[in-house]
Order: sequence, then C-alpha cells, then structure tokens
Amino acid sequence: MATKWLLRPSNWFVAWVQMTRIERERNQRPWLKTEKLVVTRKFQDLVQSPHLLNGLDPNLLAWVVHTVFDEGDHENFQFFTNIGREVWSNRLGSNYRRFLDWLVVNDILERNPRYKNDPKNPDDNFPKSFRVKGLDNTNSAQQLVVVTRKLSRVSHFKDQSELSDKVTQYVHQCLQEITVNKDLVLIHDPVREALALYQCRRIWSGSFNLHYGDKSQRLFHSVIMMVREGRQNLRLRTNGEVLVYCDVKTCYPNLLVTYINDPNEKALWIDALNKDLYDVARTTVQSSHSRDQVKVQFSKFLSDPKHPTNNVPGRFLETLCPLLLETIRGDPNMALNLQNLEASILVQQMVNWAILHHIWYVPMFDGFLCKHQDLVQVVNQATYLLEQRLGHRPVINHHVLG
Repeated sequence: MATKWLLRPSNWFVAWVQMTRIERERNQRPWLKTEKLVVTRKFQDLVQSPHLLNGLDPNLLAWVVHTVFDEGDHENFQFFTNIGREVWSNRLGSNYRRFLDWLVVNDILERNPRYKNDPKNPDDNFPKSFRVKGLDNTNSAQQLVVVTRKLSRVSHFKDQSELSDKVTQYVHQCLQEITVNKDLVLIHDPVREALALYQCRRIWSGSFNLHYGDKSQRLFHSVIMMVREGRQNLRLRTNGEVLVYCDVKTCYPNLLVTYINDPNEKALWIDALNKDLYDVARTTVQSSHSRDQVKVQFSKFLSDPKHPTNNVPGRFLETLCPLLLETIRGDPNMALNLQNLEASILVQQMVNWAILHHIWYVPMFDGFLCKHQDLVQVVNQATYLLEQRLGHRPVINHHVLG
C-alpha cells in the first residue's frame, strides 16, 4: 500500500507534463478556437430574423448546412449525400430532426426521401440523404459564403471510427500518427479554406471517423475529406519522419482496362493512358476544355447511371473505343464497380501487405499516404499489384506533405 502511495507523485508529474505539452500546443494554434462554416447566402439572410428560427440555434443550423456541403461531392453539387443519424444526434441531440426539417422547409437543404432501414438486412440499409438546394457548378461561387466565429474553448470532436476488421484497425492505428502543423498554409479561396480548417480541427483532436462506404468498399476518413491544398498542413508526429501522398494517375481510366476485351481497343486505350488520356481525349474531339475540366467530365460520365455521350469522354469513346463505350453504357453501376476494384487493391491487398511487413500505410481512394523512408517499397508494391490486375503498368505520382 505504501509503495503505491510513493508512486503517485511521479504519476501526477507525468500527467502534469503531458497536460502542459497539450496546453502549449493548443496555445500555439489559435486556429483551434476559430470556426469557419460554409453556408448559402439565402441561409445567411434568413438567420438575420431570429423570429423565423423557431428557437433553433443559428450556429447549429449553420453547422448542419456546412456538414452536408463538406460531406458531399465538391465536383458535382447535385449529388445527394448519405449522412448517418449518429452524426446529427452526437452534435444536435435526439431532436436533430427539428434542425433538418427547418432547413428543408426553408429551402436551404433538399432531402432525398429514399432510404432503407431493415433490421433483418442491416448491410443493405442506407440513411436519408441531403444536398444544398439549388447549388450547382455554375452558381457555387455566388451562392456560398463563409461565416466565422471565435470559440471560447477548443472543441472536442468525437471519433466515430468503425473498426470492423483488421484492415480498419491497422489504418486507424496509422492515422493516429498524423497531426497538424502549428501554422496553417494560406488558401486564397475562402470556401476551401473553411473546409480545410474544419478537417484540421478534427484531425488535431484525433477524430478520423474511419469507415467503409455505404455501398463501396472504399475507406473514408478525415484526411480524405480534407481539400487537397489543406493536406499540406499535415505531418507525422515523430520528428524527422516525412509524410508523402501518392496517387495513381488517371486511376478510373486505368481500371477501365479490365473491361476491354477487344485487343485493338485495349492497345489504343493503353497508348492514350501512356500519353495522358485526358489530354488525348480533348485533342481527339477538338475540345476547348482544359485537362482538369475533362478529368471532371470523365468522373461525371462514369458516375451517371445513363452515361450520356454529349460530353468529351462520351464523344472520345465513340471515336476510339466504341465497344468499351457499349460496355460502360450497359452498366449503371460502373462507377461503384470501379471504386470496389480500386479498393480491392489499394485498401484490402495493400493494407494486408503493410500489416505483414510492419509498414505505415493509409489508403486515400485512388492513392495512399506513406512515410518517405518506405516510399520506394510501397510504390513498387502498389504498382506490382495494379499491373497484375490491369495487364499494364500505371504511373504513380507522389509529393511530400507538411
């Protein structure tokens, strides 16, 4: 008993040192007490009239709008976004529907009434989905605004990670080694700056929300949700270790090789991939769109169940690979199938390999994070697995973060 009492002062000292370090890190990061939320001008105008709010907190309403926008597809605002009720209830309590209903009734959000809640088949269930009403790629710059407020204390974000197997458990363990720099990089676009700040605050508090997709086997987490510019704010906790982001160049078009049966079309497609398929596509159809615009069009083309051809990828496929186009148009779930193919390699195979070899690795949809010291080994393994599946060698680019 006496021995235990003698040990207590040292335990207090360790706890005091730890608390001092955390407090020091907090004080060095004033952005932890800054909240920037993306909302619409219409919402901003509405909340100026308190009598319209029905007693609801305007800051929480703003958070709901921001969450729907942040969780959505920033390349196509018209897609609905599935958000589980635990996301709402953890922040808003059991009456979260009042906030959602108010935003829907006042035409700030649009709700997709389709959902499924079958206790007998939980794997097939999906929640109600939302999108910001009236927002599209042509009006987002005019419609979106950022509201900023100073917080009295640093917010604690609850980590809602779903660690359902050894893959998620290992990736979550790796994510715990990521933290945020003291000074954030300058992002000139205020909307993207707000999105980056929100994820920086989550990541700093260790909230990664790691989980598989509702339908796809992709892994989602806070680093993936971070806008690309914002990832420069991230680093590894251990001094001297360097964080690297790698991505498979033209990943979806590379994966489409597995759907090409005609040898001539396969050779033409691989030749275009080796030259930069997006540039080849816009040149072939004499499009004035930039490479990045064509890249977005390919994503939309594959994601649309009808795969309309009145765009650069559609016209390009009609010219170069009509049989592949026929295959794509016959599969309304093509994008989902490509995502699952991607995940089978970059999530399942790569994470299991990383576990076996004790290598730090985090999947990032069509890419991954690794440590600079392991870069060559990890890239070689990913390239090998992709080449095995695709029959040709894709390009994997990389750049250092932090």
